[in-house]
Amino acid sequence: MIKQWLNSDNKARYKTLSYLGYFAIGCSCLLFFLVYSSIAKQTIIESNKKTLVQLSHTAAQEMDKVFTDYANKVLFLRASPSVNGLSQALQNNGIDPIDGTTRQQWQGRLQHMFSAFVQTNPEVRQVRFISRLNNGREIVRVERRNDKIVVVPDSLLQEKGSSEYFSAISSLKSDENYISDISLNREYGVIETPIWPTFRVAKPFYDPQGEHFGFVIINIDASFLLEQLQRDFKHSLFELAILNSSGYFITAPNPALSFGFDLHIPDSTWQAQTGQAPLPLEGEIQQVSLDDQPFWAIGKSFSLSTHEERQLTVIGLLPAQAVDALWAQQRNMMMLLLLVILLVLVAVVQTYQKYLNKIMVLYDNQSLYQAIVAGSSDAIVSIDRQGMILSWNESATFLFGLSEEEALNTSLLDAVGEAGGHKVLDRALITRVFDAKEHMVVTLESRSHGAQNKVLSVNLSPVIAVNNKNMSSISAIIRDVTDSRRSETKILQMNESLEQQVIQRTQELETATTEAISANQLKSEFVANISHEIRTPLNGIGGMVELLKREYLSEKQLGYLAMAKNSIATLTVLINDLLDLSKIESGNLQVELDAFDLLDNVCGVINMMSLKAEEKGLILLLDSVELTHCKLISDPYRIKQVLVNLIGNAIKFSTEGYVIVKVSTRADESDNINVEFSITDNGIGISQVQQKKLFKPFIQANGSITRDFGGTGLGLSISKQY
Repeated sequence: MIKQWLNSDNKARYKTLSYLGYFAIGCSCLLFFLVYSSIAKQTIIESNKKTLVQLSHTAAQEMDKVFTDYANKVLFLRASPSVNGLSQALQNNGIDPIDGTTRQQWQGRLQHMFSAFVQTNPEVRQVRFISRLNNGREIVRVERRNDKIVVVPDSLLQEKGSSEYFSAISSLKSDENYISDISLNREYGVIETPIWPTFRVAKPFYDPQGEHFGFVIINIDASFLLEQLQRDFKHSLFELAILNSSGYFITAPNPALSFGFDLHIPDSTWQAQTGQAPLPLEGEIQQVSLDDQPFWAIGKSFSLSTHEERQLTVIGLLPAQAVDALWAQQRNMMMLLLLVILLVLVAVVQTYQKYLNKIMVLYDNQSLYQAIVAGSSDAIVSIDRQGMILSWNESATFLFGLSEEEALNTSLLDAVGEAGGHKVLDRALITRVFDAKEHMVVTLESRSHGAQNKVLSVNLSPVIAVNNKNMSSISAIIRDVTDSRRSETKILQMNESLEQQVIQRTQELETATTEAISANQLKSEFVANISHEIRTPLNGIGGMVELLKREYLSEKQLGYLAMAKNSIATLTVLINDLLDLSKIESGNLQVELDAFDLLDNVCGVINMMSLKAEEKGLILLLDSVELTHCKLISDPYRIKQVLVNLIGNAIKFSTEGYVIVKVSTRADESDNINVEFSITDNGIGISQVQQKKLFKPFIQANGSITRDFGGTGLGLSISKQY
């Protein structure tokens, strides 16, 4: 195969090399894409892992900051004079021993302060003052209800002594704060609807003996915090999960898993959803399957209460689908870039290939022209402005007996050796071709040593390059036309002889044509005259026969008259046919165009011919179903004459059965109406050989036709001429 390729032409080799170049470029792009894919996807994963660590750490810090801020706000409320005054009044029978302010006064002031606090903190849903008195009964309660600040009346205040957070707060030290887990808010022990997440922050206060006396507690709507954290993660294509101390989801990528501990969904824990995977708290990213979806996860825990060892765990999740989406986007961009680069490289290769092809075409054309010049039977010589020979082919060597080495730098005028005194090919002619830039053809006689002179045809053509309008040389194509010139001389002599013969034969033909036309005219006049002369006594005989029929005659005499009348009718038809045939042959037949009803015309013929059909016991039928055009312009008499001839033949040659005449019309593209008649009969038939002679004058199928049925054989011929 390699040997075959090396032996192929240059164009095929360059084309193969181009295909190899395309293949190499494609393989390089594919290899680059594969290497880039393995590196780029891992880079995306590592980059997003770093972002995941930062987001998780930031979310944990933000939650810790929120809890710290609310602890400081509760501390601020706890330290207010209203809280201290109300506490003193409750411990001293409703009167503050310091300034004598009553419980109701301190209670009213505290209600105003709590209302202002709730008003300025939209995420706060409740602020309460609870003492240990009366089983932890609420003393002051201000809450946000339907976007309104409501001070709960005393009759609706609740006892919280049996609640979990009351016991937890009661056991706190003076420097400790209470922060609850995030859970769904409950009223009277029932989850409030619509559900909303909350967490509580409280600060205790004590009596003079150091015993726990009560606390200030606020309920915060945690949805603000959770939604903010979710937005931070969702905006970056990450997911957030927050777990309580028991491993239940407070928030999760699947909202159906949130607050399962309140909604009694036992499998809404981290262990249940990840297949008992440990929490990713070691500072390293773990790959887990959460809710049947692959994630990279890292978390951070922070304590809510060291006293009860409660904590929240914030876990950042990187979905594998998000990584795939980022990689798909980057992959598509890279594929588009590679495609553009590939197209540019292919365009460069194609451009270079076209350049090489042009060079190869130029080389092939040059080789072809050289082969044409070398193999031409004419002498092809290239000369400059002074007539000096620049190139010389083998035919020139054969014609003039000079080799190429001898002819180069020799004048073409000397090589040709024109005979005679007047030179046709000279320097002036060569200069004129250069100046006019158009070809010229001259014929001259060249001297030939030891033989007869040769007649040469010299065609001088300017050689002009395609991209250069300046002439560089003249191409002289020289042909030996000695034999053709002799042949032309002989042909001219023969042509002169033939012209004389043609003139003589033309005169004889004109004389014969004139005599034929004269004879034809005499024949036509004779036929017309003799027809008229015969018709006159024939009409007289017909009249006498009609007169005799009026006399009282015997049956035998009437039979004789019928035979005479039939002979008269036959002779009349024959005379009319001869007269029509004569008109047709002489070209004097005239067609009269007139408007008529085709159906009426045909029906007239049918009625006329039906008598003849009845005499022979035949049924004559007319089929006009396909006759769609009745009103026409034509020659109704000639149409009727043709129909009479055709129907008459059908009746004449049929002995039984029927004769069907079918007429149909159709319009062509030029709005002319084509009329078609067809006659079907049960006649004697005719052979294929005789059918070819059927429409010639005076011709019938065989001799017995005239004897048995009569007729002259003119009806069909005249019908065809019509």
